[in-house]
Amino acid sequence: MRALIDRIPDKPVYFELRNQLRRFVSGSLKGNQVASLVVILIFFSMIAYSSLSAAKYIPLSVVMFILPGLAWLTIPGAVSGLISGELQKRSLDPLLASPLRPHQLVTAKALRALPMAVVIYGSGLGLIVLLAIGKLFQGDQVGSEVLPAPISIVAGTIIFLATAYSSTGLSLAVSSVTRTTVASLLTCFGAMLCLYALLPAVVVPIIAAIDSKAVPYVMALHPYGALSLCVFTLPYSNVNMVAAMGLAAFGTCIQFAIGWLGFAFAATRIGHYTKKGTGVS
Repeated sequence: MRALIDRIPDKPVYFELRNQLRRFVSGSLKGNQVASLVVILIFFSMIAYSSLSAAKYIPLSVVMFILPGLAWLTIPGAVSGLISGELQKRSLDPLLASPLRPHQLVTAKALRALPMAVVIYGSGLGLIVLLAIGKLFQGDQVGSEVLPAPISIVAGTIIFLATAYSSTGLSLAVSSVTRTTVASLLTCFGAMLCLYALLPAVVVPIIAAIDSKAVPYVMALHPYGALSLCVFTLPYSNVNMVAAMGLAAFGTCIQFAIGWLGFAFAATRIGHYTKKGTGVS
């Protein structure tokens, strides 16, 4: 692992990534990072224990449903304090004086979320392997109501990457306008809750009241709706799959757009601090 860290290019933009990987290797993690890893460990341990007892009934691709939720739970904890924490500690000014441009500084901060995303995805792949081993001993009684696992896993991977990217961008945007880590973290979780839970809870009943047949198409825009579309076939037997898949792809593009806008907004705020100062004395 240390040899892999040494292969990372010796450029300022990779400074945060190198430090984060060294903390993972040495075990000297911060409190929020330890909490995120504990959440991942407990969550996957519970899922693994309950899944292995009924492995023959569980499609391998269902594991992909776990990943976006974990990204929403853990990435804000790893990212939300990266800029606001510097403001709180009054240590942002030295970073602003570095040769890094605002977008490079934001990218350097965002790369700290990469190890956490890799841990989440690697844990998901490990759970898929455990399920596959369980099926070898118990058999496989999953019928035609699910798509082939390779297709679902590839689609789920793309959706997870989009979710992780949007979570990182949104967390950085919030971190750039808050002055304390606690405020940033709470605001991040509030924004995630509104965007991915409360908004669908309001929109879907309205769409259902207007035309119930349109609900699957609207849900395809949501990460979990898109995942359901990429795994199960039975609920979508009367749905135009071409249109639904197109909307799922569009919803995934929206996730990437949210992440990009978050990065751009955070870079703009960093540029503002560079010109005006942090206002912290």
